[in-house]
Amino acid sequence: PAGDPAGGFLPDQKLVRVEALRAYTAGNAKALQRNDLGAIRPGAAADLLWVEAPILTLAPEALRKLRPARLWVNGREAELGRR
Repeated sequence: PAGDPAGGFLPDQKLVRVEALRAYTAGNAKALQRNDLGAIRPGAAADLLWVEAPILTLAPEALRKLRPARLWVNGREAELGRR
């Protein structure tokens, strides 16, 4: 957030948001060879984090302040601990 180091940490390895989102969803499932993970579809394992914001277009400053609105773990809605 402070811009340190200049240009970012390992700037040649930066991901755009859609790449990062894919890496943390379908990419993890693919790396684990788990076809039941990483997608929202019938029969898939249901861990889901819901945010009420357009994460692909939100300004970086607002993205850092974003908090989850709802959370599901193993198909059941979980209580969110609020700070």
